[in-house]
Amino acid sequence: MRWILLLCLAVNLFSLNCQQKQPSEPLSDRIANYTIDCSFSPTTKLITATETLRWRNASDDTLSELLFHTYMNAFQNEKSTYWREAGEVPDELIGNWGYCRIKRLSLGSGEDLTGTIKFVQPDDKNRHDQTVFALPLPQELLPDSSLSIIIEFETRLPPLMERTGFIDDFFMVAQWFPKIAVYEKYRHRWSCSQYHYNSEFFADFGVYDVTITLPEEYIVAASGLLQEETGLADGLTKWRFAIADVHDFAWSADKRFRKVATRYKDLDILLYLRPQTEPIRDRILSAAQHTYDFCTEYLGEYPYPQVSIVDTPVFASVMEYNTMFLTGNFDGSGASHARVTPVPPNNKFPERLTIHEFAHSWWYGMVANDEAKEAWLDEGLAEFTTVKAFERAYGETLFAHENGDSVSIRDYRKVDFLLNPTPVIARKSWEHASHKDYYIASYVKPRLILQSYDKYYGHERWQPVMQTFFQRWRFKHPIARNFVDIAREMTGHNLRNELQQLLQTPGVIDFTIGPVQEKSLKIRKWGALDFPVWIEVWFGDGTRVLKRWDGQKPYATFYFPSKDTRIARVRIDPHDAIQFELDESNNEWP
Repeated sequence: MRWILLLCLAVNLFSLNCQQKQPSEPLSDRIANYTIDCSFSPTTKLITATETLRWRNASDDTLSELLFHTYMNAFQNEKSTYWREAGEVPDELIGNWGYCRIKRLSLGSGEDLTGTIKFVQPDDKNRHDQTVFALPLPQELLPDSSLSIIIEFETRLPPLMERTGFIDDFFMVAQWFPKIAVYEKYRHRWSCSQYHYNSEFFADFGVYDVTITLPEEYIVAASGLLQEETGLADGLTKWRFAIADVHDFAWSADKRFRKVATRYKDLDILLYLRPQTEPIRDRILSAAQHTYDFCTEYLGEYPYPQVSIVDTPVFASVMEYNTMFLTGNFDGSGASHARVTPVPPNNKFPERLTIHEFAHSWWYGMVANDEAKEAWLDEGLAEFTTVKAFERAYGETLFAHENGDSVSIRDYRKVDFLLNPTPVIARKSWEHASHKDYYIASYVKPRLILQSYDKYYGHERWQPVMQTFFQRWRFKHPIARNFVDIAREMTGHNLRNELQQLLQTPGVIDFTIGPVQEKSLKIRKWGALDFPVWIEVWFGDGTRVLKRWDGQKPYATFYFPSKDTRIARVRIDPHDAIQFELDESNNEWP
């Protein structure tokens, strides 16, 4: 009972503090609620903190243990699963290891459980990996019961690695605190993946109240809404942020940040800008505004009053968090530092990157799937949404070169897929053979498939699929089957087998024409995938016939006995709907 009272008290206090800025009615189940008070030393790179977690067992199961993520321990040695999968440890990390160490863990009642913590490796049994720990409970936790856990911990930031760490005076602090895993009530099990090289995250929604103390010369950008900024007598500043109905909290600090605040409709946009990015400040803000407009119309409401944009110096640190995202290194080259010279207007990579990261506020921000196990369900949907939003605002061209060549937003990274089309989409992130396979399967291939459905069915029939999926599953944890069921419902077609093929097999597809007779023709399909296709047939008298083929067999023959003239021209997929076909050059005859 004391645990429940502690939870209610904390949530009520939060509501009082944020009642002017947050909706009074919860948008989510608010299962995992955190109050964190931390101090950060830029010199030692150490965060010392106390975390109070108030967690509710929302399942029908009685639980005897809890599982937690300590993601930062991926960077504590070269034997962690993360670096075993990466294959090479950067030189700058050697001797500058990061970590998350539990100093004391106790129940809200005061019972010390520190000695009962046990690191486990549910994915690969690598005993050197300490990114997941199990906490046995002294008393079983009944369904719909809550408890409070107090954790004193220390986190050391590594050199900037995969979205967290430091470079010069720039600090990105993400996945930095002990974080309870998701108990999947419908599957009656914990979902708690280790931190893998090809992996992102998964967590429950809740309420966050975070206080950060650090030297006064630093400007802090963070998830959530700034509640107070208090100068202390010893040259330190205390920053307090709070936010409800989110599943993560990250923050960044830099002496050189210049905070640019603008009001756009019902949204406060805060841009934390670094000096070299000043020339394209308005381009970043404009892209964020376009994203807000498009996603609100195409998918649904952005319920938070604010979004913070952090300009990062390193491309590898671009990432999305609730009410905050990182964007940077705007030439798109993958170089370690952002270039200093302004990005020319004919390079729209700053816009594309900003749109993609903000689109994640809808996909994974609100529709919070398990990124480690079904990465395509957020990355693929975010990539598809990026293309749609970009084309609405800027047209088709992403890069326009002086020699007249150009790259369209739809074809961005498509060549990677054409060179390597077989990575399976529905695969756990760490099961991919390489990072390139993971990227193709999670980002490029699903985007091309979604673009194909969008063109095949048309905006009027495909947009309801995307919008309905968002509306039904926001502030929940969907799986791929939920998307497939909605696609079937909204299009009126049984897409289950078709989508299962596309998601679960390494199959490919390529259509060819031939032979063509006077009044008949054969269309062949190479590859194991099924996808419907339109065939456009022109005759010598100038008339045209459109035929639809379901594409389920290796070939189809079409006869036109009533025509008085011979076939003059044939085109497969005249509307260019199938954007994951391997070779489009053989789609016309003659």
